[in-house]
Amino acid sequence: MHRIFEQCVTGEIMADRDVLIGKSIAINTRLRASLEKSVKAKQMLDIGWTRDDQEVPKTGEMGLCPNLIPGSRVRALGKLGSWTASFNNGGQFILHGDTTSFFGAASKDGDMRIKGFAGDYLGYSMEGGTIIGEDGAGNDCAHNLLGGTIIVNGNVGARVGSGMKGGIVIVHGDVGRDPGAGMKGGKIIVNGRCPNPANGVSMSALTKKEVSEINSQISNQEYHIPNDALCLQAKEIIQVDNDSDFFSDSDLSNISIVSNNRKSLNSSFPCDTVKLIGKDSPIALPIPMIPFIDDGVLLTDYDSQSQAVKEKLIEQPFLVTKNPRPIDLLLLGSENLSQFTENHENLSGIIIDFDTIAPLDDESLDGLRVAILSLLGEGKLMISINGLGAISAAHARAGKHQFDSVVARMHDNSGITEAAALPIIGRSIKENLGEGNSEPGVILEFPCNANDIAVLCASGLSFAICPPPFEEPEDIAYWLAGISDDLNLILRRIGISSIDNVSRSNLRANDYDTAAVSGLRLAGFERPLPHWFS
Repeated sequence: MHRIFEQCVTGEIMADRDVLIGKSIAINTRLRASLEKSVKAKQMLDIGWTRDDQEVPKTGEMGLCPNLIPGSRVRALGKLGSWTASFNNGGQFILHGDTTSFFGAASKDGDMRIKGFAGDYLGYSMEGGTIIGEDGAGNDCAHNLLGGTIIVNGNVGARVGSGMKGGIVIVHGDVGRDPGAGMKGGKIIVNGRCPNPANGVSMSALTKKEVSEINSQISNQEYHIPNDALCLQAKEIIQVDNDSDFFSDSDLSNISIVSNNRKSLNSSFPCDTVKLIGKDSPIALPIPMIPFIDDGVLLTDYDSQSQAVKEKLIEQPFLVTKNPRPIDLLLLGSENLSQFTENHENLSGIIIDFDTIAPLDDESLDGLRVAILSLLGEGKLMISINGLGAISAAHARAGKHQFDSVVARMHDNSGITEAAALPIIGRSIKENLGEGNSEPGVILEFPCNANDIAVLCASGLSFAICPPPFEEPEDIAYWLAGISDDLNLILRRIGISSIDNVSRSNLRANDYDTAAVSGLRLAGFERPLPHWFS
């Protein structure tokens, strides 16, 4: 065995979080440097033992050993934090101890074993591989499971297999309430006591053939299931297509940009529309907007494009869910979390959609950050998306967890209009984001125009994310060029040379309702409505 980690971390699991995060990233950095060598030498890497085989267990380190490569073997000792052995791509990991949560989360392959208690969200969003928990697990075991096998020897908490879409969960013990809640596929096998499953889930005995088939997939006979085990599966229910969206169908067209008696700039005056996002290694947005498309491959199809179209697309960062270019940002949510390692090497940063990911407390959020930053390396942006209803909490924790930006989802099914959302976001920015901290942004359901962007920037936001109105690269390039030209026209008309200098004083509500909910000055009345002063 090859031992490269000898440092002993003392103190309780609630030790200084910044120190703990730093130590966790340092362990991952040393691990990454030794991983390929250990695979070639067929060596096991140890975390928590000295070269003399003396135990120096870790306490609270989080996000350790992400993206283990095929053929790698690692074992660790201690009580570790969240997101341990996450994003596994085919390595072997054995933990002699416990974890807090999210052990083996978002893994694509590999053999993971935890000899102690596995905590909550064991195998969260796992796509493939095998996890064996030898001493029970907490709540939400196998939540959003996509594939692979999870075996737990011992009791598990509530909602085992909740939201799972594939794979197999085997529990040799008792399970808590609401097993299989919201599951759409896969199987939950219970060799123990099981309460009545959640709605939409059937519970039945296995046939001898099914028992034989399942046991044939389990190499260790110790974990074979008996003939009297119960099987939970999603049952067929009436599916209703609900097209009644709750989000607002309004936009920002009832808000105008005025000059406040400034003299207009001449038609050739060069205005600055660039926004820098991030602190250490910022990216430059030619206009304060990030278009959102699904696949970045669309942006590299230049064969039939003119040079002007190529240049416009090359300079503009996009948000994509796969195949990012080095300038692009990658969107991570519950559906593509396990594919992160396929896309993490060439990009400028990531945006995490916390509206789709399982709820994270401070410790598990730090664990996710450590795992991701250990793979991304230094200088990459980390941005969060949160619904409008949770934006104050998101802004408050942005500095604590060092997010470069916090994006508010305008359409979060609350029905709040864009005009009403502006003061909500504005107050939260003022209360929670100090000068020079995280950049605030918004994500919209509709394509922006220049007026929308100017209004948002004047309201204190740094940028907007939105879908383009077209699907072809050439049309997207012309759309971007048009917004750039129109934004310059707006700035010159109101006599302001930089988008950074527009403010709420340049905004007017064109009707009473917009003024009432936004607090903006009503055009003609030229002041906010009286109730905003009470």
